[in-house]
Amino acid sequence: MQLLSGLVLSLPDAYVLGMALIVTKRAKDSAMKSKLFFNAFLLFLVVAVVGCSRMEAQRHKLSMKGQILDVIGNSAYLCIGSKDGAEVGDQFTVYKFSRAMNPNSEYAEQPYYKREVAGRIKIIEIIDEHMAKASILEGEVKPHYFAELDG
Repeated sequence: MQLLSGLVLSLPDAYVLGMALIVTKRAKDSAMKSKLFFNAFLLFLVVAVVGCSRMEAQRHKLSMKGQILDVIGNSAYLCIGSKDGAEVGDQFTVYKFSRAMNPNSEYAEQPYYKREVAGRIKIIEIIDEHMAKASILEGEVKPHYFAELDG
């Protein structure tokens, strides 16, 4: 058998050369599959990390709550800060809890509190990771009341 410019191979030599080419092609295919799998894994890892960090920020936006610590003039200080995901401009509904009769007669002797809207506030300054200053937009806001991010 004659291959390329005058190279003569016997039939067994041609068979061995052919098998070597097939093995080399399979090795290349296997290497490409491994590389593709590795790249897909890296992409998944990057998407998972970025997605989780964004979900954490979103979770804070969905469930940001805190207590009014103090009220001075038309400003309220609340225990919600940068660590909670608070930002200047965030608006909160302020609630107070009042003792009331338990509507469930089975538990009438146990303490019961109802939640009532007391006012609204808007963050005007992030003081640190645990505290912010807000202006009182409406209502009566007092220390120990509870603020919850408007959704």
